Amino acid sequence: EVLEDVTSLTPALPTPDEEERVESTQERPFQLRRKSIKANRALEVLLVEDNAVNERVARLLLESWGHKVQIAENGRVAVSRTGGHTFDIVLMDMQMPVMDGIEATISIRKREEAEGATPVYIVAMTANAMRGDKKRCLDAGMDDYLSKPIDSKELFARIERRGEELDTAS
Repeated sequence: EVLEDVTSLTPALPTPDEEERVESTQERPFQLRRKSIKANRALEVLLVEDNAVNERVARLLLESWGHKVQIAENGRVAVSRTGGHTFDIVLMDMQMPVMDGIEATISIRKREEAEGATPVYIVAMTANAMRGDKKRCLDAGMDDYLSKPIDSKELFARIERRGEELDTAS
């Protein structure tokens, strides 16, 4: 199961001209060197992920694109953080201890509605790519859905699209 968790958010490998695999220490079995890809707009991202390896991979990837990333290790922390800070996007893992992604999203949406706040853009990230999961996420109030393993190019495209939406709205 640990191996599954390690690979569930590992970015899809770009073509060989985009990346070079370099053998390294046992602590770091391999290191990925990417050509610099930068977002058109730096976004405030809340990454909600309970798995330390997945969190680190996603955070490093997002930061390498120029985004500002805050971490929430479970849904309860995410609900708290979205109440005190405005994020451009929330990347929400679905299966977490304490409070899962569906429950956290419902809580966030209820608070936003009660306060008359602008809804934060929430993207579900789940290894459970079962029939009906996407509908469950969208019905809970999420705006988008990505299944794991996350393809880095798809994630980049979705985040860029969100940045463009924010630019158009302002």
